[in-house]
Amino acid sequence: MRSESIKDLAAALANFQGITEPIKKDAVNPYFKSKYASLSGIIEGIKVDLSANGLSYVQIIEDGKLITVLMHNSGQFIESSINIAPEKKDIQSLGSYLTYLRRYSLSAILGIATEEDDDGNNAKKAEPRAEPIKPAADMEIMLHCAEIMEKQGKKAARAFIAGYSLNEAQVNEIKQISLKYEE
Repeated sequence: MRSESIKDLAAALANFQGITEPIKKDAVNPYFKSKYASLSGIIEGIKVDLSANGLSYVQIIEDGKLITVLMHNSGQFIESSINIAPEKKDIQSLGSYLTYLRRYSLSAILGIATEEDDDGNNAKKAEPRAEPIKPAADMEIMLHCAEIMEKQGKKAARAFIAGYSLNEAQVNEIKQISLKYEE
């Protein structure tokens, strides 16, 4: 959904994107020891530039969806929503799930990335061999990814994988694990 016109919002967003520095990765994924930008890190990295461009946002939960609304001081807005459908229903899992959705929804509506720019150097390197998957803590994540791949398809699994910094070898290992558990 969006306002009838987004002309002023679009100009402000373009300026915001042009001046905003890359968001620093300030947190570590305990499962894979990879770094990522936390929700608080993203908010801290954008709030001054948002305000300077007359932009603000709100994220609300309504009818089982996370709704992110980007607003301009002219009254123009755009909105994005995503279904909230965590696998686990306990409060800790729900909190983590919502934080994850909020990070990615906010980054998407603002058109920002949290990756460090390496000028394409990593794309030129051969992919390193995957570390063996740790059986206990990582198994649940691996099986969840495999389940997403099987039920929702490769696109959904890729989105999940991106959040955990899995490489192709680990993805293949996930497929093998899921096949073993189906037997």
